[in-house]
Amino acid sequence: MYFKKIYMHGFKSFADPVTIEFHKGITCIVGPNGSGKSNISDAIRWVLGEQSPKMLRGGKMEEVIFSGTASRKSRGMAEVILTIDNSSNILPIEYNEVAITRRMYRSGESEYYINNNQCRLRDIRELIMDTGIGVDGYSLIGQGKIADIVSNKTESRREIFEEAAGIVMYRTRKAEEYAPDEKGIEAVEELKKVGTICLENGLYILSDEIHCDLLRSGLRHTPLASLFPESHRIVTCMAPSKTFNIAGLHFSELLIPDIALRAEWNKTHSEGENPLSLTAATAAYADGYDWLMELRRYLDGNFAYAADYFSKHAPKVGFSVPEATYLSWADLSAYTGKQTGLTRLFGEQAGVVLQGGEQFIHNGEGFVRMNFACPRAVLEEGLSRICAVLQKL
Repeated sequence: MYFKKIYMHGFKSFADPVTIEFHKGITCIVGPNGSGKSNISDAIRWVLGEQSPKMLRGGKMEEVIFSGTASRKSRGMAEVILTIDNSSNILPIEYNEVAITRRMYRSGESEYYINNNQCRLRDIRELIMDTGIGVDGYSLIGQGKIADIVSNKTESRREIFEEAAGIVMYRTRKAEEYAPDEKGIEAVEELKKVGTICLENGLYILSDEIHCDLLRSGLRHTPLASLFPESHRIVTCMAPSKTFNIAGLHFSELLIPDIALRAEWNKTHSEGENPLSLTAATAAYADGYDWLMELRRYLDGNFAYAADYFSKHAPKVGFSVPEATYLSWADLSAYTGKQTGLTRLFGEQAGVVLQGGEQFIHNGEGFVRMNFACPRAVLEEGLSRICAVLQKL
């Protein structure tokens, strides 16, 4: 893996668009003091997610935008695109060439892209973690960095060694596991309120958590039962058949802490477990973590692709990315109205099977449910057909 080229426009001294290509071997940039040599390394650090103005030799982040001269107007935006050769598949993404883009406006807003698909700063950081090219990695050694490494600052040396050892991703995820964001905290508090009301009124709670393993990146699942460890009236439903695509083995889980209720369940469902299903589920949970993480990343990409595709080709479609699962709803009513029979309409005119909302809920007309657990090529073709029909309505 190596950097192929960098494009800079409006970044520091690069008022006009500039592209520098890096060929295999060593590329040296030579020039007098003040010619902007260090601005190139700053651009690489910045596009890879640097958030400290100090590390970019500035006082505040807005200073990376070209501020103008006596003869030239200032720019309203700074943009850097770093193109990386990924033919060796070191980066966990299905492209031989990866273009990472960062833009910043004078308003303070920032945008990030991976191969022209808008993403979060977090997505870029996770993409390059443990590769050595992160802002704390050992591939970017700037002014003063060597002094930090050989000094008595153990933190500086530790960052370098952890990046080289490939454990930054593990440590980051471990830390995030215990630090939910504000949205996560609010969701937990809401769960507590609902659970408390139900339990105080003597109700049993059947908590459907069968899609809990298929979270979007950066989110954390909180089992309802974990919020009420003393209660025996919460039954948790899970399904490795959903998570690991082994639905044909007919296996799911019910976690029933109430001994009497569990005995009653066993009495009415006494056919027993299928040994093959039990063995498959055990193996999936024990050895399928890496596969599951890759699946989650792929689903994230599919949802992001769909959101981008609808915004460009059918902007009136109401579509949002769910926090978990491989299913999502789309509101097509701006094109179809509140009509029923959308399953038949798209089946006949687009050759795509969608589930109409009226099959699931009252007043669901105009909505369809879509399955995103498919190869990207299938998704691209399906969305193309769906939008082609919508544009004719």
